[in-house]
Amino acid sequence: MSQPYKGQDPIPNGTTGLIYGRVQSGKTNTTIATLALAHENNFRCFIVLTSDNTW
Repeated sequence: MSQPYKGQDPIPNGTTGLIYGRVQSGKTNTTIATLALAHENNFRCFIVLTSDNTW
């Protein structure tokens, strides 16, 4: 996070995104919308890392 993207210039190559939030806060819908927008802007590869945080 040393150089956060401010949304004014094209997104640089190698940019990484992070969606973080509380349970039931809308992360899944935000992720789907973000991926849809990225696809519309010609991003070609999406890697979604998740976990099952149950004991």
